[in-house]
Amino acid sequence: VIRLLISPRISLWYDEANTLLFGNYAYDLLKLFNSDYNTDPPLFVLLTRLWSDIVDLLPWKTGTYAYDYLLRLLPAAFSILTIPATFWAGRSLFRFAPLQDRSGNAPNGSLLEDRVSLFAAFLVAISPLQVFYAQELRCYSLFALSGAVSLWLFTKALHDNKHTSWMLLSLCLALSFWNHFLAAWFFICIDLYLLLTFPSSKKYYLKWAVWHIVAGIACLPVLYLAWQTTEIINNILYSWIPAPDIKTPFITFKAFFAGYSPRAWAYWPVFLICSAFCILGAWRLRRNGRSLLLLTLWTGLAVIICALLWRLRSFSYYEIRLFIWSAISASLLAGLGWASL
Repeated sequence: VIRLLISPRISLWYDEANTLLFGNYAYDLLKLFNSDYNTDPPLFVLLTRLWSDIVDLLPWKTGTYAYDYLLRLLPAAFSILTIPATFWAGRSLFRFAPLQDRSGNAPNGSLLEDRVSLFAAFLVAISPLQVFYAQELRCYSLFALSGAVSLWLFTKALHDNKHTSWMLLSLCLALSFWNHFLAAWFFICIDLYLLLTFPSSKKYYLKWAVWHIVAGIACLPVLYLAWQTTEIINNILYSWIPAPDIKTPFITFKAFFAGYSPRAWAYWPVFLICSAFCILGAWRLRRNGRSLLLLTLWTGLAVIICALLWRLRSFSYYEIRLFIWSAISASLLAGLGWASL
């Protein structure tokens, strides 16, 4: 319901209008993958074009507030789906590596896992950051959804080690990269996890290698577009995004739970409470190194590395919205901390 409460008096802004503009080339693959016409990853552009064609069949005219509201229902739908996807990602993670009670034993049943996953899904549901991008005609709500589903499918593949599970993960990863270039971090987190958990993970290597190659081949057209876009960015002389500093990762983590609010009296308590929950959740997982490692990588690796890289480069492209998918695993850590009370 929160995601559907889009103000009917706010029209599309520049970035959203660009999404519609790029949609003009959705049915022309030569232009869709040509940076002279389109610099956005193609999946959301294609989906937006298909959705706008459906909205065009309705009686509301282009350029009206009602028309813009209907267009924004597409990202809202993806954001709504992110809530149950977060729950199932948590269930799958703790099915693969069961939680332990305070005595170090794994309790029977899934009550604790359900409590953790439900609270994480609740945090995603009320997150100002998730709600903000649920109401914007851009790819970020789908980015969060693909992050949650990728985490879900990866832990499922770790649990059963079936070709079908690795195939579904491969498909999800490829679609994620077609949605946003920074979904390459999904591959990196998964590969690094499997490397750091050697030799217990070596049983997965062959199947993952096969489907990793398949996903990589599927990503090649988008990789070519990403290369073209990078060339454009590298030739920009003046940066409009401030370079990250030591505070940037903490501000990003704050935004996972409190959004972009300038009201310090509101976001400081939220930041401190959720930080305490995450620390408590990490402490609870100290005997479960695999889950702790995966959630830590999914939450913080891209944030920290990108902050360092874009601090060193002459042109910064660090934006908090690029890490909206990391908020899913952060919510799972916070959910575990809450359930431990």
